[in-house]
Amino acid sequence: LGLLLACFVVSGEVIRVVDGDTFDMRAAVWLNVAVTERVRVLGIDAKEAKDPGGLAATIFARAWLVEGPVTIGSCRRDAFGRVLGKVTNARGENLADALRAAAHAKP
Repeated sequence: LGLLLACFVVSGEVIRVVDGDTFDMRAAVWLNVAVTERVRVLGIDAKEAKDPGGLAATIFARAWLVEGPVTIGSCRRDAFGRVLGKVTNARGENLADALRAAAHAKP
């Protein structure tokens, strides 16, 4: 996606969960073209996996994300180059809302 990032919505599969609010996903962006991106869930802050409470947030996010493909809606990147996005599943549920409801993240 490079330095210029327009708003987009893309679906893909999660290939690695880093912690409660960060994961890597593989998404098809054109006919036979797929990209791997690091995604940061927009609107929340979960503890790092190594911090107290962080492992529980990571396990929760992993369980939520492995249920199937996810959709990312994004218009920007953060200072670390991660795609900042709204993450939803096939049922239309929002990962940020689920993490907050389970007390694994704060706004």
